[in-house]
Amino acid sequence: MKCGVITFHRAINYGGVLQAYALQQAIGKLGAETEVIDYYCEPIESMYRPKLRDIFKINNQKRFISAILKNGILKFNNSGFEKFREKYLKVSSKKYYSKAELEKAEYDAYITGSDQVWSYYCAGFDKAYFLDFVKDSKKKNAYAASFGVGSIPENLNDEYYSLLNDFNFISVRESDGAKIIDSIMHKEVPVVPDPTMLLNKEEWSRLLPEKKAADGKYILIYMIAEDDELVSEAIKWSRKCNMKVCYINDRLYKKKGVTNLRKVSPEQWVDLFMDAEYVFTNSFHGVAFSINFGKPLYVRGLKSNTKVNSRISNILEKYSITSCMTETSPQPTNLDAVAAKTEEDRRCGMEALKQILMG
Repeated sequence: MKCGVITFHRAINYGGVLQAYALQQAIGKLGAETEVIDYYCEPIESMYRPKLRDIFKINNQKRFISAILKNGILKFNNSGFEKFREKYLKVSSKKYYSKAELEKAEYDAYITGSDQVWSYYCAGFDKAYFLDFVKDSKKKNAYAASFGVGSIPENLNDEYYSLLNDFNFISVRESDGAKIIDSIMHKEVPVVPDPTMLLNKEEWSRLLPEKKAADGKYILIYMIAEDDELVSEAIKWSRKCNMKVCYINDRLYKKKGVTNLRKVSPEQWVDLFMDAEYVFTNSFHGVAFSINFGKPLYVRGLKSNTKVNSRISNILEKYSITSCMTETSPQPTNLDAVAAKTEEDRRCGMEALKQILMG
């Protein structure tokens, strides 16, 4: 069987490329051939294009120079992610830019997911991620699809129903997603783990690079949006345990009081989480990898675009570790109950993939 996966694999985003890699690995373990459909979604492509016209509007000379340097860092990261995709992802040889082109693709089964593929605001609500180009409904499947939010606007209910009603198999990543499906379609669907959770620590260790991004004991910060309070809490904790703070930071300005890590490859990103003593994050995949690797965890929700915080609250609730988001110090995730739940979820996820592949 040949399976085509459509997801946000082209995003310059660690979680995006790593979940695509993990899903491909998991399907491969079940004996099926899989390809990531190399679809170019314009809203995603434009999100990561350097906006030079905005840089040249900067009046302050120091900031202008910093912006130019930042543009160089982004260029490196684009290259770094491309190298990862070339090395680790089996991507279709054909590139697709439209529904008409996607309709010519030939696979025995299609899977959309994971990530926020069913978000109404992310990626321009692109219907390709709802497999609208697949004519045979028996081939349409979703693994760990996410709406990215706790609820959708009522005026979109009919459109979502039309897009999802003919799917052969649907599974979602969050319990909120299952509630949305139930409210729209009056149908119960399984909640399965993000693909990154399908691989255990040993399997992830196969990605580790020869050159480490950080040495010694450290506290790791990874943020998808700036949060000075999160950084301050990490620095406070570092003084208590006498450790340095490493911050994965490709933003315009470096943070004071921490080791700013630039040009981090996806492989190094995994390594940084695996070796960290503590993790401070506001990222869903930052939380997922910390749980998977059993790292003490401190979590803050996003201040802006708070509607996406449901992704984090759902996974913390699932593993009964909501204290990671309510306490002021990192909370343990290397608990027996968490490990047992993680193994149970892996089995559930693999069973869902088996159902897809068996038709």
